[in-house]
Amino acid sequence: NIHIFEEQQTTTPSSIETTGTNMSATNVFTRPINWAAAFKTGDIHPSVQQHLVRVYASLCVCLLVASCTAVFLPISFPPLIASLLSIGMLLGMTALPATPTNQPTRFGLLLGFAGVMGCALGPLVHLVHDEIDPAIVYTALLATSTLFACFSAAALLARRRSYLYLGGILSAAISWLLVLSFMQFFFPSEAMQNALLYLGLIIFSGYVVFDTQLIVEKASLGDGDFLLHSAELFIDFVGLFVRILILLAKKNKKKD
Repeated sequence: NIHIFEEQQTTTPSSIETTGTNMSATNVFTRPINWAAAFKTGDIHPSVQQHLVRVYASLCVCLLVASCTAVFLPISFPPLIASLLSIGMLLGMTALPATPTNQPTRFGLLLGFAGVMGCALGPLVHLVHDEIDPAIVYTALLATSTLFACFSAAALLARRRSYLYLGGILSAAISWLLVLSFMQFFFPSEAMQNALLYLGLIIFSGYVVFDTQLIVEKASLGDGDFLLHSAELFIDFVGLFVRILILLAKKNKKKD
């Protein structure tokens, strides 16, 4: 009896430890996942969430208009004319107060801005589609959409104002990008061109995060101009798409 009691004492702790381990492993795989907590957008107010819905809905319309004009509208604006038209429409949007009375006019200016951007992208899109590989255009669009969605989600799910410090860094990086572009114009170099493409890709990826959090803060302070906010994100999306498209096209030509 004494030996039996000692065996029970020596085996009981290990059996308890094993049972506890099994129970903890079982709890990990069987307990329900709180998806609401996983996708909780920080401390964003419901009114701000409604504002974001309007912003992304307007962004989708802009992307649709730009895609249609780039593919189906055979108009090629010179870069200078396209830039002047785009800047003029954006200035018109900012000059008009964001009131319900001005909303149709401002929405028309936003669609015009997207259409001009699409026409400016048309020659590049057709060049890659017709002369290199049509799959590159669709791959670039899918990669841009995925990248934009991931960085937008990272900004919305992160703590508020946690990425606003990027504003100064990105502004300085844009300044360097302009300087390097100016140098590339007078002293063309393949290495410099690749550096500009990758640097621009990093900068616009950062701007997606920064602009998303900045829009949340502006909306929290009462700025409900969802049309102008969607224009900011549209510029970020186009900046990403152009650079990804060129990089993929250059990579495909090197293979050939």
